[in-house]
Amino acid sequence: MKRNTFIAIIISTVLAQIAFWLPLPLVAKSGAVLVFTGFLPGLLLIELLVGQSEAPPALGERLLYALAIGYGCMVVVMLGISYLPGGIKPWQAFLAFNLLLIILLALTWWRRARSAEQDSAFHILHSALANRWLLTGFLLLLFIGGFFRFTNLGYAEFHGDESRAILRAAGVMQGYEDVLFLHKKGPAEILLPATLFALTGHMDEASARLPFAIANLATLLAVFLLGWQLLGPLAGWVAALLLAFDGYLIAFARFVQYQSLVLLTSVLTVLILYRLLRQPKALTNYLILAASLLATGILGHYEAAVAGVPAGCLFLVLGWQQRARWATLARAAGWAVVVGGALLASFFVPFIRHPHFEATSSYFSGRMDSEAPMVFHNTLADFFRRSIVYNSTYAVLLMIALVTV
Repeated sequence: MKRNTFIAIIISTVLAQIAFWLPLPLVAKSGAVLVFTGFLPGLLLIELLVGQSEAPPALGERLLYALAIGYGCMVVVMLGISYLPGGIKPWQAFLAFNLLLIILLALTWWRRARSAEQDSAFHILHSALANRWLLTGFLLLLFIGGFFRFTNLGYAEFHGDESRAILRAAGVMQGYEDVLFLHKKGPAEILLPATLFALTGHMDEASARLPFAIANLATLLAVFLLGWQLLGPLAGWVAALLLAFDGYLIAFARFVQYQSLVLLTSVLTVLILYRLLRQPKALTNYLILAASLLATGILGHYEAAVAGVPAGCLFLVLGWQQRARWATLARAAGWAVVVGGALLASFFVPFIRHPHFEATSSYFSGRMDSEAPMVFHNTLADFFRRSIVYNSTYAVLLMIALVTV
């Protein structure tokens, strides 16, 4: 990391914390909290893990990884604080995240790479900026996606499942230790708003939904990047633009729930495995990153484990491709399992040992048993009815036609 970049991160850390005390709108303060607790730690983690490796990611890829792993930092740190006796005090969150940043800054400075090595990571960005049509498409995607996801974000009071998440975030703040284990799924959708609550002292609809809207917009950019790697920039742009208008994704962006986090981490997990197929370098570093992102998604909801299917298939192809280096690949995969498993164990080990786990297990077993007869039924009609709630009927028909073609 260059000296100027290092100094910029320190200044950003200080300015973000100053913003907590300024008379700014709550949503602006919440944005500063996300920078301080998520994005900056994530940026440093990515720098340590893959930024100084033999195959550093390009700038856009690096920023997406940083954002996604930053959510994991927020969840794990707040989870650790919630295990302490009593409620979560603001000073505890300030101290924990400052210590995390100090440790990461110290490690980054100690391992900083030469400027010439770092410059290679920006090559793709410079190439992209030189292509005006590609830059125009990227900005258009950013504008359209951002417009539908951020405009009037506090449009309505908390309702439905998001009310439950906010009430449980308040419960965590007040020291009710069982709240996270009564939730029947991962703690992310509780702990993300709790982080904002802890450091700003307030909560409203727009600020609580902000982390999920950002993750949702980042998912569009991740799809753009994945499509670019698979079939070229036009394919990536078209895929991301279709999702930018998708009613389901827009609804998820404007709701305090886990889906946007799961989508972001799932796409990036697959992207990393496909990257390794094309450029099998820094295997340990990238597999650890993929496992960490997958674990972050599962801390949002169990359904994130579905991303393990395409990721696992890509890993098998990688294993065949690198069969001459099977020992190196096995060692890299072992480290990935250890790190990902440790992240998951931070929540699921206490959860499994908690008395309420049996009720959660019975709940999901009951749902699976009740839906078992429907496994082989045609559910396309039901899917169509649900889709036209969030999308124009014409848009759904167009998507069906495109799939058919």
